[in-house]
Amino acid sequence: MDRALGERLGATLGLLGTLGLGAASCGNDFRPVSIYPIYAYEDGCLQVEIGGTNFVPDGFDVKIDGQSVPVTWPEEGSLDYGYSVTVDVPPHAPGHVSVEVTSGGETLPIEQGFDYVVCDPSPRVDYAFLLDPDGFEVGYIDPAVGGWAYLVGCGFDDQTQVQVNGADAAFQAYCTTELEIEIPPSQDYGYGLVSVSNAIGVNEDVVFEYNCAGPEVTAVDPPFAPTEGGTGYVYGCGFFDDGIVHTGVWTDFVEPVLDEQTETYPPIEGTPLDTVVYDPFTLEVAFPARDAGPVDLLVANPNPGDVTGATPDAYVVAPGAVEYVDAVIIAALAPDQGAAAGGYPVDIYGTGFDGDVEVSWAGTPLDAAEFAIVDPGRISIASAPAGDPGPVTVSVSHPIYGFMAEATFYYITPPAAP
Repeated sequence: MDRALGERLGATLGLLGTLGLGAASCGNDFRPVSIYPIYAYEDGCLQVEIGGTNFVPDGFDVKIDGQSVPVTWPEEGSLDYGYSVTVDVPPHAPGHVSVEVTSGGETLPIEQGFDYVVCDPSPRVDYAFLLDPDGFEVGYIDPAVGGWAYLVGCGFDDQTQVQVNGADAAFQAYCTTELEIEIPPSQDYGYGLVSVSNAIGVNEDVVFEYNCAGPEVTAVDPPFAPTEGGTGYVYGCGFFDDGIVHTGVWTDFVEPVLDEQTETYPPIEGTPLDTVVYDPFTLEVAFPARDAGPVDLLVANPNPGDVTGATPDAYVVAPGAVEYVDAVIIAALAPDQGAAAGGYPVDIYGTGFDGDVEVSWAGTPLDAAEFAIVDPGRISIASAPAGDPGPVTVSVSHPIYGFMAEATFYYITPPAAP
């Protein structure tokens, strides 16, 4: 990694304008048209791209406020050759300055000129981009290998300190306007924060993603759903929603097979589930009603060319990711009333009664010895506790699944003997 990475900034940001100039130009006239970025801080130390037509190397020169500046040419034979060059901006007092370009013995100005501006003493980030370990620009950091963040701004003085996710990070400063920051690997997917500080202030504008090309599934929470249906969350990476299509989830699917000739997948055959993409790492999924048992999930990122979202560009299968279970439901108490003295058996009828359920009577948990699970639809309480006349709540809960159901039992006072 070296300062040459900074050259990519001007090339990346100026490429669209440069190609447009090339396509729109005609004839053989030399003409300088644009400079981008259009300003620098007074410290200079920035590379900008100058675009135009019919630039030739012999005698080529660029002057900023009358001072010749170093020029870097694109590779000969490239699309940019003859249409753009990169120049190093020198230090200068704040203000508007002229830019003149000489080519083929002719000197012409760039009409918009160039501005030098004052930076606040605290760190400021105007733009940033991410690089992989090989120095190629990327949209996210692979948590397995880490990468770099390249920041352009000002206020990066000799007291600058940098942290990534709250930990000190290695970095290299170029003048006071550029920082190259090492982004360490991470154990998790998610958002990362770059904090740049000096003696005056702190800047925390740079947020990046530890992400993957995706999709990948790391967890489903909860990993179960009631047989009558419910909502769950799929966690992972590489999820997206571009406003037209988004990452989707299917059950009861036939796994698509890649067509080796077209290198595309066929549309997914299966049951699509209602899915909301919260962020690149979280999906909210509505699981419909179905019988108890494990269910495989297929999570797919759609092919951008299919507005239905049914044709995958990439997908992953999560086997048995969700276990459908019977919810705890109390259908009836038998009997549902009795003498306040207690001491008689009471049966609870319903669903979802397995070995993990807990029973409470009038808010007091019963010991495991005080009730028995006869089958998944019946719990037997050997001896009802005593209580005061009136209603009390009998509840059955499942601490693992989070289910709970309640019913009302009435204590009655027997009529007086005649």
